[in-house]
Amino acid sequence: MTEEEWENIKSEFKDWYIDNNSNMDLTRRMYESLLTSLLMDNDNFSNPKIESRIKTRASCIGKFERRKINEQKSDEVTIDKLRLEITDLIGIRIICSYEDEIPHIRKIIENNFSVIKNENKSEALKRERKFGYKGVHLDVCLSKERQNLEEYKKVSVFPVPLCQDRCRLMEGHLYEVYNNI
Repeated sequence: MTEEEWENIKSEFKDWYIDNNSNMDLTRRMYESLLTSLLMDNDNFSNPKIESRIKTRASCIGKFERRKINEQKSDEVTIDKLRLEITDLIGIRIICSYEDEIPHIRKIIENNFSVIKNENKSEALKRERKFGYKGVHLDVCLSKERQNLEEYKKVSVFPVPLCQDRCRLMEGHLYEVYNNI
């Protein structure tokens, strides 16, 4: 793909992002509210802190470039394909007190949502013997009972204990310092 074609694709994505930002924000708030109501006042764990975000346009474009999408053939790259590259466009972080609370949180998520993808970053770190962010990353959409409602979209959910959330922040900061970002 030529540089000009890539710039046109990025521009098209930026327009899509602007056009859909209010819907993404409604979806983000809906999922956050639903998860809050499902996870609060549970006997198996203390009330977790729930944070949500919409990935910025710049972060999306950076992800496309890291994945070398700009090096693919121009007829292979569409806005729909770009959107599929970003499974965490809307992200919700569930910050619990202890690691042993994650299975309980996960069970509630699995009972109320359909899990599309399940990635355990802890296992990869153990195999590679590396320091870093340990956590569970679940791409979910609503269960079949809720799926028929238009306002429900797919989001990523990250149950993580407080200490690992701080580790994630530190790792991000160290990455930026190391790479002069």
